[in-house]
Amino acid sequence: MVLIDITLNFYTMKTIKKIVLVVAILFATQIFAQSNANVYAVVSKASWCPTCVKNEARVASEVLSKVDGSKVTILVNDLSNKDTKSASAATLKEKGLDKINLKSTGVISFIDAKTKKVISTISVSKSSEAILEEFNKLSI
Repeated sequence: MVLIDITLNFYTMKTIKKIVLVVAILFATQIFAQSNANVYAVVSKASWCPTCVKNEARVASEVLSKVDGSKVTILVNDLSNKDTKSASAATLKEKGLDKINLKSTGVISFIDAKTKKVISTISVSKSSEAILEEFNKLSI
C-alpha cells in the first residue's frame, strides 16, 4: 500500500509540475505580448485528449517559451469541461475570435489578428522544430 501511495504521489507531482510549467510559460507570454501582435496562436487542448497530454509539456518548454510575444499572442482554448470551455470562450470573445470554429483539440490555430481569419493550423504532435517553423513563418 505504501509503495502504491508513493508511486501515485510521484506521478501526481510530475503532473503538477507540468501544469505549473505550462501555466507559467503562457502567463509570461501574455504579460510580454504587446497589443500590436499580428497573429493569435490559439492552443486548443483538453485534459481528456491523449495527443494534448502527451505533447503539452514538450510544446510548452520547447516551442511556446521561444515565441516572440510582440508578434504572436498565445491563447489557450481549454475544452476539458464545461467550466474551462466557458472561460476559454470568454477570452476568445474578448479577442473577437468567438465566431471561429476552434473545437478540435491537439492543434494550434494561427489567426490573423486584424481579419480574424484562420491562416493555418498545426498539430501539437508535430516536431518542435516544425511547430517553431510555423510560428516563425506566420509571425513576420
